[in-house]
Amino acid sequence: MRSLLLAFGLFMTFAGVAQPGNALPVVAKSAITITSFGDSLVAKRGLLTTTIYKNNERQSNAAVRSLYQSNPKALAQHRWGNILKPIGPVMIISGLAIGYMGIRGEQQKAFIRGIGTKTQPNVPDVEVEYTKRSLPKTLLGLGLFIGAFYMIERSNELTSASVNLYNAKPSPIRDLSRLDKLKLGITSTGNVGLEAQF
Repeated sequence: MRSLLLAFGLFMTFAGVAQPGNALPVVAKSAITITSFGDSLVAKRGLLTTTIYKNNERQSNAAVRSLYQSNPKALAQHRWGNILKPIGPVMIISGLAIGYMGIRGEQQKAFIRGIGTKTQPNVPDVEVEYTKRSLPKTLLGLGLFIGAFYMIERSNELTSASVNLYNAKPSPIRDLSRLDKLKLGITSTGNVGLEAQF
């Protein structure tokens, strides 16, 4: 009996190898398929922003939102990317302005005690001008400047992620629980093998 099963298994193997294109069906386990090229979007990174293209044409925000209606996750990522997009440049300008104010400082005046000598021990106080710089303002400006680049990068990451989510569309999972027909013997193409229909 074992030799009969072994011979039958070898026969099916050689029959499948001898006729390419008629291999045994493979059970699909992947739940994600990539859309066709015509439906795909492309994210192109610029200096500060990421632009979305379809068929080499730049898409407006309204057009992208319309495309994303079928994919709520992609739409949410795109919205957050648009919310963060203007914050970065505003933070850069604010950081530079506050940092400059902190480094430039303010001109102030003060009186200092004069240095007396043996011949003239009572010297009047002397008025001097000096620049008072603000360390907290300088650090705040630096922090805003660094944080701005994080906001810009995060905005671009969210926009790119939304494109990836849109391009990866779910497809139904095929498994043995959805098997409609299983046939061992002569297949519909006239070969010997195992044929499964889902």
